[in-house]
Amino acid sequence: MPREPGDCRRIRWLVGTHLVLAAAPLLGLLLQFSMQTLPVLWALIALPFGAVMTLSVWAGLGRTRLLWRVAIGLAATLYISLWPFVYEAVSARDSADVAIYRNASEWIIGYMEAVGPFCVLLFLFGGIFMLVRLRYTLEILGPGSTPSPSGRVQFSMLHIMVAMSTIAIVLSLLRATRHARGEESTWDWLVMNAFMLVIFFINTACAAFAALGSSTVKRNVCLVFFVSILLGIAVATAMHQDQTNWWLFTGSMTLAVIPTTVVLASLLVVRSCGFRLVRRERDIQVAS
Repeated sequence: MPREPGDCRRIRWLVGTHLVLAAAPLLGLLLQFSMQTLPVLWALIALPFGAVMTLSVWAGLGRTRLLWRVAIGLAATLYISLWPFVYEAVSARDSADVAIYRNASEWIIGYMEAVGPFCVLLFLFGGIFMLVRLRYTLEILGPGSTPSPSGRVQFSMLHIMVAMSTIAIVLSLLRATRHARGEESTWDWLVMNAFMLVIFFINTACAAFAALGSSTVKRNVCLVFFVSILLGIAVATAMHQDQTNWWLFTGSMTLAVIPTTVVLASLLVVRSCGFRLVRRERDIQVAS
């Protein structure tokens, strides 16, 4: 039986799936740490990042009241970041570094350090998508009101300028990250985190517009995977994995590809419920 637009049963299943995938890092406890299993561990750790990236799209573009989006987003982030922290704590206990957390205060500080990166992703990306909300809105469209996709790929000068600027930023941060050489300094830490934030946001934005836009979905999905693979190569190069074997190089690419896959698959489920990103009427009138 066909589903009505906006049917939330699939979204409930989607939320449940994310609750399960968030605990994926715990599977790393079943693996013995080695160079062969390291890419698998990277892939498991990348899954919670995909969940938070998906959550940031909803936090910025969702139809729920802003206060509820912030509260639910924060609670979900606390849950998602719990499992990587548990994996790290158990792994450290089983290794030589037994005294990593000696008392309750150190456990709390360690958990807050684990929560930090996920909260930055949620609020930074969610804030950017709230700016996107000024021009686009998430609407529930019925089968008859869905705009027919265009078969042609059209680019304006604005698109070309944005693409060239994005490529320049990625290449600049890639070069700065490689020159850091893993030295422990505030500058190197900022460069590496800025590089990963840019990579994650490009993949999240591409997946959001590809899955929820009105253009051809299959073509857009292929383009999103193509972009994420290129950015995965950039991540692997920044980590100097090009100087190692192909297994580690391919595994480090999953840090960009797997979160993108999670976001894209999740938003395609949202699309199947009838949701679309459409331009606001005043922007259409100005453009015409």
